[in-house]
Amino acid sequence: MKIVHVVEAWKGGIASYVEVLIKDQLSRGCEVYLIADVSEFDSDLRDLGIPIIKYKSSRKISRLAAVSLDVFNKIKAMDVDVVHCHSSFSGFYVRVRSLKSLKCRIIYTPHSWASIQRDIGFLKRLFYRFAERMLAYRSDCIICMSMEEILEAKLSKIPASKLHLIYTGIPDVEFGNDVDNIEEKERRYDGVLRVGFFGRFDYQKGFDLVKDIGPLINDNVEVHFFGDVVRSKVENFSSDFIWHGWISHSEIPFYMNEMNIVLIPSRWEGFALTPLEAMRCGRAVIVSNQSSLPEVVVHGFNGLVLSELSPEHIANVLNELTRDECIRLGKNARSVYEQTFKSGAFLNKIDDIYKLSLKNS
Repeated sequence: MKIVHVVEAWKGGIASYVEVLIKDQLSRGCEVYLIADVSEFDSDLRDLGIPIIKYKSSRKISRLAAVSLDVFNKIKAMDVDVVHCHSSFSGFYVRVRSLKSLKCRIIYTPHSWASIQRDIGFLKRLFYRFAERMLAYRSDCIICMSMEEILEAKLSKIPASKLHLIYTGIPDVEFGNDVDNIEEKERRYDGVLRVGFFGRFDYQKGFDLVKDIGPLINDNVEVHFFGDVVRSKVENFSSDFIWHGWISHSEIPFYMNEMNIVLIPSRWEGFALTPLEAMRCGRAVIVSNQSSLPEVVVHGFNGLVLSELSPEHIANVLNELTRDECIRLGKNARSVYEQTFKSGAFLNKIDDIYKLSLKNS
């Protein structure tokens, strides 16, 4: 099978998702390619071991047709069996032009519908829903990663026959992923509760909420930030916190192991990988009560679900945490990962979708 993945943004969850697919498809003997935005991809150094075809994306309306034609010509030149496009813009570039003449199957993963965003107006939301409904007819299959995405697709009146719900799974790591490690880490507990925030410093991720908790948290609560600003601006990085900047994808397990708990107060997500990465390391998570996040956390079992999004509430939750609670939640988090979010079942389901698409062609 000859497969091409088409992406725009190549960082964070989308990059990790596609990387897992690529490595699995190579192990199955597939021929795999990646079409990626040159400006986005150059900031990521991970070695995929496949040919990378670069294009230049654009958010300008006047440029969309030209970018779409460029992507179409690149796909046409490769003569592939399956095109898997990831996120809204790459989904538009691929599907706005009919690929029926190329006889390839089109798989689309939205990685959070644009209409789910909390910071857009009513008319823009209606437009996004209309656009996705029209483009859905040029998709052989749409892979949703959460029940929230399924429900949003229903509101957009996307045909149910196009939709498949497949929760994402991630591969295990070789260290820091068992009960003995969790207990050993906590035996070295020095009285400081280390809280990790991993990701972009923006409104979607709830960064504005966390940056205001400095004066509200106890002296023994230490908040570590792993990431940086992408679109928004942060005037000053408060000395109340510890700032690490961006870390490579391969370093995430190491730094998560250094935390006692991971904080994810996002306002919306397609299906965040950060909770899975934390649970894989035996670290509990504190998540918002928004979007798909409550689908992976049972409050009080493998993590905590915030009942409101405010600096005061987040600070209160952190101040009330104990070492014993972190140990208990972390053990359960590892168990949830092992039973539900390992990569094997996820990858087999994706492979079945590809084969089904080819069978129906």
